[in-house]
Amino acid sequence: MARDIKLKDWEDEDHLALLRSVSDQSIRKIAEFIGIAPSTLGEWKKKSPKIAAALSQDNPQREINVNDSIYRATHDHVVPTVEVETIYDENGKAVGKKVKEKQVVIPASFAAQRYWAERCAATSSGAVAGFIPVPDLMDEPEDDDGEEVRAIE
Repeated sequence: MARDIKLKDWEDEDHLALLRSVSDQSIRKIAEFIGIAPSTLGEWKKKSPKIAAALSQDNPQREINVNDSIYRATHDHVVPTVEVETIYDENGKAVGKKVKEKQVVIPASFAAQRYWAERCAATSSGAVAGFIPVPDLMDEPEDDDGEEVRAIE
């Protein structure tokens, strides 16, 4: 059953704020979120300057969302998930479902940690001249006496 979704309903401040908060997503994902076709969202952007501005590349919320996502990726975090198992009778007919809630640990991203450390080092002094580069940890490590140490493969 399709919902009757109108452009004018999305031009109020609450909906515009919601669009600004998801403006870092693709047009396809935003349209799916709203419940319309991507082509419809394209038409809305042409017809409504408010919606076009909310989804603009110059939207400051976009940078906030990206920074927040990168920061969250620097830490392990737990995501609640649901596992649904179908229960079958002896004839193979589905008779019910068993729902099991579980917690999935998403490990921290090394790339995000490295990016965040470099970014913080670059901005903490207020100038690029104060940038402290993070050593390239992907290079072969050296031990204390300067000899190269190779990983065992």
